[in-house]
Amino acid sequence: MMTVIFFWVAYKTDVFPRLFGVETLEKTPHDDFRKLASAIYLQVTFLIAQLVAILIAVYANWNFAAIEGIGWGWAGVIWLYNIIFYIPLDIIKFFIRYALSGKAWDLVLEQRILGRSFGSCNGRMHKEHFMGLKYPIPIYSVRSTTSLN
Repeated sequence: MMTVIFFWVAYKTDVFPRLFGVETLEKTPHDDFRKLASAIYLQVTFLIAQLVAILIAVYANWNFAAIEGIGWGWAGVIWLYNIIFYIPLDIIKFFIRYALSGKAWDLVLEQRILGRSFGSCNGRMHKEHFMGLKYPIPIYSVRSTTSLN
């Protein structure tokens, strides 16, 4: 989705040239998709391929691939765009994956069920029994007040 938004902003508006002083990729009467193709290529690549993609996007002039170099200005704009939008999206994705995994709900339930008992020895023993240790659970201490004499 963010690639589609980037394409729309780069091709249909003059936001990046106005903000960063880079050459326009905006739609013109002489639409030249070669530079736009280079920018999109750089925007969608990852990790080590990113370094190769930067060099290709900045310097390559390949007719067979319809790619023309966009320069370091656009490379910087694309990197900035990726950092601003993809890092927060990754954090949100990790949080959602954790929430949907069931581990988050297990933690919530454990804290609600056992949270009140953790302070005492009996609570500790109750927690350990709940977690799989098998020994009697002395929840209440009962002392006899009667004497045999």
